[in-house]
Amino acid sequence: MPKAIQFNQFGSKEVLEIAEISMPIPKDNEVLIKVHAAAINPIDYKIRNGTSFVAKNLALPSGLGFELSGEIVEKGSEVINFNIGDQVFGIAGFPNQPGCQAEYVCRTPEALVHKPDLLSHLEAACLPIAGLTALQALEMAKVKSGQTVLIHAGSGGVGHIAIQLAKQKGAYVYTTASKKNHEFLRALGADQCIDYKEQDFTNVINQPVDVVIDLMGGEIGVRSLEILMPEGVLITIPTITAEQVVSAARDKGLQAKSMLMELNTKQLNDLAKMVIDKKLTINVGSPYQLSEAQQAYEDL
Repeated sequence: MPKAIQFNQFGSKEVLEIAEISMPIPKDNEVLIKVHAAAINPIDYKIRNGTSFVAKNLALPSGLGFELSGEIVEKGSEVINFNIGDQVFGIAGFPNQPGCQAEYVCRTPEALVHKPDLLSHLEAACLPIAGLTALQALEMAKVKSGQTVLIHAGSGGVGHIAIQLAKQKGAYVYTTASKKNHEFLRALGADQCIDYKEQDFTNVINQPVDVVIDLMGGEIGVRSLEILMPEGVLITIPTITAEQVVSAARDKGLQAKSMLMELNTKQLNDLAKMVIDKKLTINVGSPYQLSEAQQAYEDL
């Protein structure tokens, strides 16, 4: 029987178990995917511990994970754009049906695309949520050449992609990250790296910036308003503190917007092409087996 990561109650990583499940059977509008790689993101542990907006309406037991790369092994009669044997990657079940961290998954294929041969399953599984979030945040902010952009948490999944995409647009990029990651981030194009453990970014950046991509939320997002130009914009990603940050901006007469990633297959294909063309680097963390789920979540 196939295996899947599941949990029966909200809590710490200890609630995770590797469950044996019945082989999923695709409905007429679904495909059955043999999963070669699945990714984990901050949203996954927030679902697991009950703090994500997804958790409010989640039926337990539940699986975890919205990103995967694999092979279609069966399909329903209504599926016309994919065939058995196709290599695919993308997002499945977002936002209400996590479960990609499994050996087999049945889902509707509206947020799947064909995986290019030159894109590995590991790269493909790590690309969708981080890539789409970074791309859409920069588009929402209307980043353009000559602007200054602060990207918090630059060494994270979204951050390291956002740095590269902002540089492609011609922006000057500040980023916050631990010192051990500065060399890596400079190689990706970051112009100035700020060690958040030792430095206060509001003191290091000596002139207001055009755009802040806030991947931390909360107090960091609010304090970022101190260095935002009057006509600038802050895009805050963490949903749990979005209203706090947006409200603080409103009180200061500044512009802040919250954002939730949207499914977009054209953008997924564009991101994949960037990786293949060596215009975008995807930093894949350590790979884990399903049996190492608790360790993977501890490291995350």
